[in-house]
Amino acid sequence: MSVVTTVQDKCKACYACIRNCPVKAIKVEEGQAKILPERCISCGSCVRVCAQKAKQIDSDLPKVEELLQNASETQPVIAILAPSFRVSFVKESPAALVAGLFRLGFSQVKPVTLGVSLTLPLYRELITSTNETVISSYCPAIVGLIENYFPTLIPNLAPIDSAVMALAKSLKYENPQAKIVFLGPCVAKKAEARNEDNGEIVDGVLTFREIKEIFKQKNIELQETGVLGQEWGEKIPDLFPVSGGLLRNLALPGKDFSSELSMVEGKNECLEMLESLTAGKVAPKFLDILFCRGCIDGPEVDSPLDLHARKSLMFTESRLARTCPALSTGADLNRMYENKELQLPYPSEQEIKNILKYTYKVNPEDELNCSACGYNTCRDKAIAVYQGLAEIDMCLPYLLQAYRGEVEYYKDRLKTLTVTKPSYSIEAVIGKTRSMREIKSLIERAARSETTILIQGESGVGKEVLAQAIHNLSHRNSKPFLGINCAALPELLLESELFGYEEGAFTGARKGGKPGKFELASGGTILLDEIGDMPLNMQAKLLRVLQEREFERVGGTKTIKLNARIIAATNRDLKRLVREGKFRQDLYYRINVIGINVPSLSERKEDILQLCDVILTKLAREKKISPKILARETTPLLTAYQWPGNIRELENVLERAIYVADGNVIRPEHLPAYIQEVNPDNMTTMVRPLREAVRDLEKQLIEEALKVTQNNKQSAAQLLGIPRATLYIRLKEFGLGN
Repeated sequence: MSVVTTVQDKCKACYACIRNCPVKAIKVEEGQAKILPERCISCGSCVRVCAQKAKQIDSDLPKVEELLQNASETQPVIAILAPSFRVSFVKESPAALVAGLFRLGFSQVKPVTLGVSLTLPLYRELITSTNETVISSYCPAIVGLIENYFPTLIPNLAPIDSAVMALAKSLKYENPQAKIVFLGPCVAKKAEARNEDNGEIVDGVLTFREIKEIFKQKNIELQETGVLGQEWGEKIPDLFPVSGGLLRNLALPGKDFSSELSMVEGKNECLEMLESLTAGKVAPKFLDILFCRGCIDGPEVDSPLDLHARKSLMFTESRLARTCPALSTGADLNRMYENKELQLPYPSEQEIKNILKYTYKVNPEDELNCSACGYNTCRDKAIAVYQGLAEIDMCLPYLLQAYRGEVEYYKDRLKTLTVTKPSYSIEAVIGKTRSMREIKSLIERAARSETTILIQGESGVGKEVLAQAIHNLSHRNSKPFLGINCAALPELLLESELFGYEEGAFTGARKGGKPGKFELASGGTILLDEIGDMPLNMQAKLLRVLQEREFERVGGTKTIKLNARIIAATNRDLKRLVREGKFRQDLYYRINVIGINVPSLSERKEDILQLCDVILTKLAREKKISPKILARETTPLLTAYQWPGNIRELENVLERAIYVADGNVIRPEHLPAYIQEVNPDNMTTMVRPLREAVRDLEKQLIEEALKVTQNNKQSAAQLLGIPRATLYIRLKEFGLGN
């Protein structure tokens, strides 16, 4: 269990903890930044910067209180006090603080300086007996950093206990029943005390902040004075809480401080030094290294003074101090280290690029490296996403763009409640192919008329979208747009739905009657979808309505004027149905004043990727999820597939994919199996009527010839090898005369 934990639901996803964590030992899940115990070095940096107080330090207070309650002469509870207490308890004298600790129930209070005196001889002996770099092991955060992230430096760590552990071992050696509690500014000391290798040498760790809270809760005022033991001296007899304190007390003779002895403090400088040591760029004889800027800057020091004032206070006290007596012990002060490095998968360059695409970072200039996500660069963030440590929507520029798009979406929705702009309507018709450009142009012209329109095309090509666009572009856009599926209702119900009925017209008729679609759509537009499946009897009635522009309700006698534009749509070949006698010829010509033929999706594959972008954006808005993007290897499958269900099938496939995909990228495995099996490099030509295929090819060749000859008809005819008269006939037939 980690010493530092995240309070559930308190984290507000500011990512300050990630930004300040030197080893990025944090995993973001559902917006909550959680500590990873196996990667954390317990430095406390995240606790310092968390404005929401979502990071909390696990407290040993209940355990210590129990120890104090059970204290006795044979089982004393001994407090060992870090020398940096002077910068935390500034107004209180050392004697007053020690007296206050006695009142809490501690049997003895020992200064950590005694532990320093135990380890100094061991350090002097080690440094003079080896030619390798020796790294001090006083700081538990540094030890954790090396064990977890720089394991090649483990042989350089001094195999000597820290001052705290050395003193605790010495006290336990004298009295194995004694309980030891460390009091200091360090969070990492809690992790050191709980390390299994240390057994139960230190039974509890309380920070200065926790000690102050206990004094406050128990109403203990630190005003008492008394006489301290000889081991305390008159003041604080050392500079160990200050950077370089260990070096000063080692007093190694004949050593050049600048080249052979190094002093490093602060997390950034520590990381740089360890990286340089690993790379062999530097090789000092001894490295006095502290993760914080000295113990006087520990995360829980809780001092009213700034760093420079704390240093000044420690130097002043040191000049007035008496030297601490040297100690010796029979306890074993050696220690072992363990390689705890956790290897995480590392993405390839292509995988990093794919992840960057999630947040629209396609080019190097798109990588803003704003650090809003907590990582130094967008690439670092992409690597963290790959390793499962970060989430895709942690990117601030991406979120701003997404929310900006959502705001614009609702702005457009608000505008459509009052008046629909033509530009908004026509944008719903997606496609850049020549056929779709022609359809858009025809829609705009048809919208200005009042005539009946027939839209033909396969199921799922978007016939209703076109009908809605025509309505929105017309002057009727402020009136109702109603649609009815002629194939979904039996004849009697279809008649009553279209014309309405009077009360008592048939069994089950609603009291007071009911208006039909023609009546409800007054002033607007009515879409007769799947008109090719309308029964012949109803076709005759519809023809009369279209001719007379009036109708009567079922069972009624009152004539009602028709004041609605009629748009018909079908996926059937009405000409063939006319020849077979299944559709009235006169009705066909009545509804086909302006005919629009919508090509299938397989005939305009150039539009597929544009449609995918629009559909994915729409689904993200509707489902309130992060937008998904298509992986590079997915797009060939989508463009190679024939899409018999057209746009409707494409939309269903993409909706399925956004739920199947774990991340923000839709990969081939997220598509249905029948699409995954498509081979883009070995596609067979779609089978269709030969006459239709020849006609399309002929039209394509004529268009290309006109383009090459800059619309010179005679030259185009010569290029095609046909008489000019034949060319003119084909131009008229294909609608290319202009």
